[in-house]
Amino acid sequence: MKKNKYAICFGWILCFVAGFIEIYSFAVRGVFAAMQTGNMITLFISLIDKNYNLSLERGIVIIGFIVGLIIAELLKPLFKKSKLSQEFWFIILEILCLIPPVCIPVGTNKLSYDLSANIFIALFGAFQLSGFTSLNGNTFISTMMTGVLKNITEHAIKTIKTKDPKEKESTLFYTFMLVFFLLGIVTSYLIIAYTHDTHLTRRLMPLMIIPLLIIEIPISLIAFSKKGDANEKKDD
Repeated sequence: MKKNKYAICFGWILCFVAGFIEIYSFAVRGVFAAMQTGNMITLFISLIDKNYNLSLERGIVIIGFIVGLIIAELLKPLFKKSKLSQEFWFIILEILCLIPPVCIPVGTNKLSYDLSANIFIALFGAFQLSGFTSLNGNTFISTMMTGVLKNITEHAIKTIKTKDPKEKESTLFYTFMLVFFLLGIVTSYLIIAYTHDTHLTRRLMPLMIIPLLIIEIPISLIAFSKKGDANEKKDD
């Protein structure tokens, strides 16, 4: 039971991080970190409007995201062989992806500085999406809330119909996923709103979220311990 609680805590923090970085990437750097639908829409609209610089920027970000997904899939077999969990290693990768944007100026030159930062943000989004896909038997996507809203609705209806405690737990799980994602959005937006045109503060925003990811490291070691999994199987 303790392990379940740690895993749930791990997931909710990830949702907060996802919401925070999504607003940072859109409002400060001009792209979506993980929601590539928005980037693709902007890509084709900018092509129609002959805004080729913007379309090039979006295209490179989308390619960076795809490369991140490929890297994630190639690394998963290696992570499975490791004594440490896959979740642990993806948290480390996410932290590494957030360090370069802190060092890159904001808005000085869209096709050099911001684009360089956006590639690392796209890699972060890819690792966030591909690295964490299930939690306690539930489908888990911390970066896209469309599926979460669908899951909340489905499990809520099943809870009303069947009175099944498991359905109620799933409803609450997905509801809090949405709540933490929204809290991340609000926190990120308030920082942006109150710093106005302070480029340095906005540039340092990923640095503000890194401590949360560092907290996720020990949580991942407890929640996804392979040794613990082996012991549980033996007990069964």
